[in-house]
Amino acid sequence: MKNLSLRFIPILILAMLVAVIVPSLSLADTLTLKDGQVLKGTFIGKEGGKYTFEALGNTLEFDEGAVQSLDIGDTPPASEAQPAKTEPTPTAPAAASAGGSVTVSAGTGLLVKMQSTVVTGKAKKGDPFITVLEKPVTVEGKTVFAKGTKVYGRVGEAVAAGRVRGQAKLIIHLDEIETGSGIVAINTQSHEYQGAKSGTLRKVAIGAAIGSIDDNKKGAQKGAAYGGVVAVMTPGNQIAVNPGTLMEFILSAPVKVK
Repeated sequence: MKNLSLRFIPILILAMLVAVIVPSLSLADTLTLKDGQVLKGTFIGKEGGKYTFEALGNTLEFDEGAVQSLDIGDTPPASEAQPAKTEPTPTAPAAASAGGSVTVSAGTGLLVKMQSTVVTGKAKKGDPFITVLEKPVTVEGKTVFAKGTKVYGRVGEAVAAGRVRGQAKLIIHLDEIETGSGIVAINTQSHEYQGAKSGTLRKVAIGAAIGSIDDNKKGAQKGAAYGGVVAVMTPGNQIAVNPGTLMEFILSAPVKVK
């Protein structure tokens, strides 16, 4: 009996290792939208005809009609997932109440959806583009910028492929936002992308990216990395950011709103 028990010890150890390691290997969930975006993150649940999905620290809601498919990376199916939880209120930046104004502090993220196309080879430094807020910005529980607010950006630099050792380069940032009292200037960190002769693309500057273009829906255009880089390479090795792309720009200076 003693020898028989010793023979089972390696099996018991293996079982314990599997129990510890396997749960940590669960895959990220994938949400594919009908407009071609693919998001990697965590599916929270579905309630009232809306999907709740978490990606890079942002909790997003999508109408059922906008969703093409949902792939759950973990073992439980979507039908057994927990009901959608209430979106937590973002940590409120410091607010200045003097004169009835509110200040959104530096470091606040602006999650926006591109409404314009920006592509090297056509864009020039200083060219404007339009985005809209995909998620409201709140300060101490008060909505300062509502979802759908227009936010305007500009091209900081656009180098076409073939002009500098065949490498395209694109830098974009946001510089204005609409408010109830008019358009207010803002400063954000930039998104910077660098192409290569091989047709690859890398992101070389700070600024979070949420989604990317679905290769199957964009033909020859190739997305760089799901959940990491949202620009795409065109067949001519140009860099493009297309309408519908979700991006987060970080405020580099506080914004006072009356």
